[in-house]
Amino acid sequence: MNDEKMIPEEENRKTGEEQAESEEAKEKREKQEAREKREEQKAEPAPEPEPEVVFTVLKKEEPEREPFLPKLLIAMALLLVGVVSFTFFAENAMSVERHAETIASLDEKKDTVMALTASSTLASAVVSAIPDDTATPISEKLADLSNYFLLVLCVLYAEKYLLTVLGFASFRILIPAACLFLAVYAFRRRPSWKSIGIKLFVCALAAYIAIPASVFVSDMIYDTYETSISETISQAEQFSEEAEKQNDGSESLWNKIVNTATSLKNSASHVLNAFVEALAVMIVTSCLIPVLVLLFFIWLIKTMTGISIPVPKPIAKHAAVGAAEGDHTLPEGK
Repeated sequence: MNDEKMIPEEENRKTGEEQAESEEAKEKREKQEAREKREEQKAEPAPEPEPEVVFTVLKKEEPEREPFLPKLLIAMALLLVGVVSFTFFAENAMSVERHAETIASLDEKKDTVMALTASSTLASAVVSAIPDDTATPISEKLADLSNYFLLVLCVLYAEKYLLTVLGFASFRILIPAACLFLAVYAFRRRPSWKSIGIKLFVCALAAYIAIPASVFVSDMIYDTYETSISETISQAEQFSEEAEKQNDGSESLWNKIVNTATSLKNSASHVLNAFVEALAVMIVTSCLIPVLVLLFFIWLIKTMTGISIPVPKPIAKHAAVGAAEGDHTLPEGK
């Protein structure tokens, strides 16, 4: 009986020990898992805290106002400059006495061109009287030169009249308008007003200086060849007088002209070459130099103000071709 009672007690004790061991193992496992979780949490980076949004009320700063008196003084000074330009400077720029030297230079060239035109026409008529039509081509070339001399004469007249016209436009229109825009800019402070005023002022000065500058440059070249042009005119007159002396109406003298036709033809060739050289000088000094000076001022205005002034391509192309070909196409007239 006692043995039978001891067997269940031992079994109960073993079962209790096993339960105690299983609880200890469970606690160890839970501690191990808790330790691993802590290690994983330490390995992972901590989340950054969200930034705090702070709302601040910004006060609108009012721009500092410039004093009114300096603006008024600047505007009044600019308006005064515009009034003086419209009255005094415009009258001075439009007066003939102000451009007396430039006008005298243009008149001298005009007289030279007219003398060359008359001499070439007379020489053409004289050469055409040479018998047997041996010098007819030379006579036609001399007659064609008068068309080119007429073109140079028109350019000289245009330069002469543009002196006063550009003075009027510069000092009575452009400069007062520039002063008005700059005076408005003193109060409004818009960059466009200032830009327009400066551009108008620069354009006015460039337009007024263009023709006197071109005449000054052309005179430097013309003075070098003035002697040769005078010799051309005198040579043409001597040739005409010589031919007229040989053709005084008598039969014997007319036969003398027939016998000397070859020498007259050679003289006419020299006269033609002299006229072509004189024409080339007049075209360069009276036509080409003013165009180059005008292009220079256009480039200067574009560089200083940013204004884009288009130049017609055909004009530039013809000017370049004419400068490259020189005087080969001048006597052709075609």
